[in-house]
Amino acid sequence: MKTTLRAPFAFFAVVGLVACEASSAPSSGGAPASTGMLPAPAPSVTGTAPTMMTMPGSTTAPPDGKAWGPAVEISSSTFSNLRGSPQVAIDASGNAVAVWLEELADNTRNAIWSSRYAAGGAWSTPSTIDNPVGSPTAPQLAMTPNGTAVVVFGQSESNQGGAELLVTNRFTGAWGTPTTISTPGLSPRDPFLALAPDGAATLVLEAADAMFPRAWVARATAAGSWDAPAVLANHAEPGWAPAITVAANGDAVMTWTETGGGPSQTSLWASRNRGGVWETPALLSSDTGQVEASILVGADAGGNALALWSQRLGGIGGPYTLRSARLSASTGTWSAPVTVNDGQHEATTARLAVDAAGDAVAVWYEANHGVVASRFLAATATWDSPATVQAQTTGLVAVVEPSVGVDAKGNAVASWVQPIGSPPRPRLFAAQLASSSGTWTAPIDLLADTNATPYASETQLSVNTKGEAILVWHQQTDMPPATGIWARALR
Repeated sequence: MKTTLRAPFAFFAVVGLVACEASSAPSSGGAPASTGMLPAPAPSVTGTAPTMMTMPGSTTAPPDGKAWGPAVEISSSTFSNLRGSPQVAIDASGNAVAVWLEELADNTRNAIWSSRYAAGGAWSTPSTIDNPVGSPTAPQLAMTPNGTAVVVFGQSESNQGGAELLVTNRFTGAWGTPTTISTPGLSPRDPFLALAPDGAATLVLEAADAMFPRAWVARATAAGSWDAPAVLANHAEPGWAPAITVAANGDAVMTWTETGGGPSQTSLWASRNRGGVWETPALLSSDTGQVEASILVGADAGGNALALWSQRLGGIGGPYTLRSARLSASTGTWSAPVTVNDGQHEATTARLAVDAAGDAVAVWYEANHGVVASRFLAATATWDSPATVQAQTTGLVAVVEPSVGVDAKGNAVASWVQPIGSPPRPRLFAAQLASSSGTWTAPIDLLADTNATPYASETQLSVNTKGEAILVWHQQTDMPPATGIWARALR
């Protein structure tokens, strides 16, 4: 768990591939549960390079004519205060809440700050929403369509450190009182949060017990009453990097990795909660290569789920390949994995968004190509041939993950950071996908500024069912020197 604020940004020189960080423990070989595998859906197109999309200058019109508004700084303007780890969520009406880490003015500790956005209006003055004592870690935020939001974060017992506790707060028009939901000995890491439409929350996290790290889960009622975190599966292997999604019907699907025997021995697991009961964990894949970060997961309105992950299929020296599997809500079984990218180039830092109908969009960085995307069509259970949204323009690659969201029509919005110019600086870009044509708009540089040299990191995007979006990021400029959390709205 991070106990201090990270540096504003980082980018590295890379020849032909992204400089990425693998999961803190990449593998497992625990005794597998029954997989219940379905026959594989029709295979995605493999063995070919992504289709190159039109670059800036394209006449492709944005879906529904939506456009980005001006950039607004939502954090305080004091340069000396470090900031980072922004999160944002938007409701069905276009209102939004943002949270981030920022040092207090007296520099005694970090705090969790929040600001609210009124649809088509302004951001509120930021205020702290964590406990008044103790330094927190990076927050996780989720919101229901009607505007109920929940944030979760770790927070130390004192400003000088001590045991780290898991803390949450709930927003229903205003933030409530922070609530501690873990014991001092849990030492939670990387919490991941999802909400049901009624506001019931499911939280997954990584924490060590008496033996080694495992994947844990805790649930809260719609009124905000939490149960104690518990290990989901008592396998005899370390569990890492859990993720969670909650469908509109209330089903929750959790994914995680387990390791045993070194980085080349990873097992991928999933479990579904239906009616308040967690089902027997299922092994997602017989492949055991190293997995990069967590297994992403999203669900449609009926509880069908889609998992996406990057994995080394050719051993430790092989490239990360983007893989996917699908859960059938009616049978509770997972399909065999398929390859989403071309299988030849390194595919990393993937992000996934699934709409209510089960269609999905994945966006990732691919070595020697740049920012690449693909659509999953639920009707045929297949992934489209990948398309390059923005070509790699320099050997310098920002270590910043892309973000993506979809609306009720299947239109998508994606954002990412890519170094541009000489010397290269990480710039913030966005593009929109029109579901009707399957084409992306030309990327827009959202940091265009003739008076400064800003660069971006730590981007987060949220999209509602109407296709409105809020994008937040950490921004820094050299001349004049400034740093802060910024936001733009797509309406």
